[in-house]
Amino acid sequence: MVSAAGAVIEVSIAQQLSDACSTINSSGGEYTISLQEDITGSVMVNHENAVVTLVGNGHTLTQPKTVANVYKGTLNLDDGSSALTLKSDGTYGEDPGIIYVFGTTAKCNMYDKVTVTGRKSNNYFGGGATIRRGTFHMYGGTITDCEVNGGTTCFGGGVSATEGGGVFVSAMKTTETQKTLIHNATISKNTAEQGAGIEAALNWLQADIDGCSITNNIANATIN
Repeated sequence: MVSAAGAVIEVSIAQQLSDACSTINSSGGEYTISLQEDITGSVMVNHENAVVTLVGNGHTLTQPKTVANVYKGTLNLDDGSSALTLKSDGTYGEDPGIIYVFGTTAKCNMYDKVTVTGRKSNNYFGGGATIRRGTFHMYGGTITDCEVNGGTTCFGGGVSATEGGGVFVSAMKTTETQKTLIHNATISKNTAEQGAGIEAALNWLQADIDGCSITNNIANATIN
């Protein structure tokens, strides 16, 4: 569990969420964004000194494709105390996963009671989470019913880790090992041509996985 700190911004509609992100990305600092209703919209963290905790209070954040974007700074998906759902509406497209962490100073922490679901992607990496050069720690929660199919690059239905659906993690080579931690989490019912549950590529990546349930993920590539 993470201890939420800083100013608390309560949001009930998409415009309030967008305004909250603009304020945070212009100044940095510690903030908690507290969902008061289900919202169709997305959250973006793009300030190296920003630490943002998105508290769901049992609500759902829905967007056609990517829902949570981190380019600089840290995004905590909930604090372990309430339920939060990040959901794609199933729109197909050549875009990153529901969670997109891109940049060497970008970090996303996902906690228990968070569910990531519904992404349908083609010709890209990572239906549930796409991690490129950044850091992703999954301290519980569920990534389920995400898919990457069609096209020439269809890896990581749930989580994808590499340059460039479950989790897909990638990185440009640097002097530091890029790290992904998946702990006490559930990754299930995801589909991709390769790495249906988790895809971690490139030898300078470090993926630590323990205490997880990784089940019923389907990789459907044809090996010639």
